[in-house]
Amino acid sequence: MYSFQSRIRYSETGRDKKLTAAMLLNYFQDCSTMQSEDLGIGIEYLAEKDQAWVLNFWQVDILRRPVLSEKVTILTAPYEFKGVMGMRNYMMQDEAGEKLAVANTIYTLLNMKKHVPCKPDDTVREKYVLEPRLNMEYLPRKIAFEGNGEEAEPLTVQRHHIDANDHVNNVQYINMAADLLPQGFSVKRILASYHRSALLGDVIRPVIHHGEHSFGVELQSETGESYCRIKLFDRI
Repeated sequence: MYSFQSRIRYSETGRDKKLTAAMLLNYFQDCSTMQSEDLGIGIEYLAEKDQAWVLNFWQVDILRRPVLSEKVTILTAPYEFKGVMGMRNYMMQDEAGEKLAVANTIYTLLNMKKHVPCKPDDTVREKYVLEPRLNMEYLPRKIAFEGNGEEAEPLTVQRHHIDANDHVNNVQYINMAADLLPQGFSVKRILASYHRSALLGDVIRPVIHHGEHSFGVELQSETGESYCRIKLFDRI
C-alpha cells in the first residue's frame, strides 16, 4: 500500500486533544492524492483531459482516535476498477502498527465539462496497482434514516468550502454534519453518500434524523434535492 507518515497536530484535534473525524478523512484524502501525484496521474494529468475523480461513498470505521503529537502512518490502495468507477481502501496505523481506522471508498471518474462519467485510460489503469481489499465490514451505499427529520439552520457555501474542482469538498460536508452532533456523541463509524455538488453561494438545508445509536444528516438544496446523506454512529 502507498503510505506516508505524520504526527497529529494541535490544529487537527478537538477539545479532547484527539484527532477529529473530519481531519482523519482529510488524511485519507491527502494520501490518495499524493499517491496519484507521485504516479504522475494526479490533478493536472486529469485536468488536461477535463477529468476528475468524484467521490460517491465513504465508509470509515474508527477503532481509536490518535492523540496530540502521536505518530501515525496513513496508507491507501485501490482494489478494483469497474467501468467508470474505482474502489479504494484506506488505513491509519499507530507507531506500533496497530490499526486506528479503516475505510472503503467508491469514486466515479467524471468528465468535468460534459458532466458525464468516463472510463479511466490505460495509463491510469496500469499505474494504479490493485491490491486485495482490506479485511473489514463492507456496508451498502444506500443510507437509510430513522424518523421524519427536523430542519436545522441553513448555511451558505463559503470560499473555504471549495476545492480545486470548484465545488464543496467531500470532507466539508462531514464537517457540516459534525457541527450538528449532540454534545458527547463519539463518532465510531461514518457513512456518507454524495449525490450532487454544492457550489459557492449555494444555500444548504440540513435535515437531522436521530437514531438509537446514530445521528443522520441529509444536506439538501433549497428545492429539497440531496447534496449528501451522512450517518454517524457511536459504535461499529
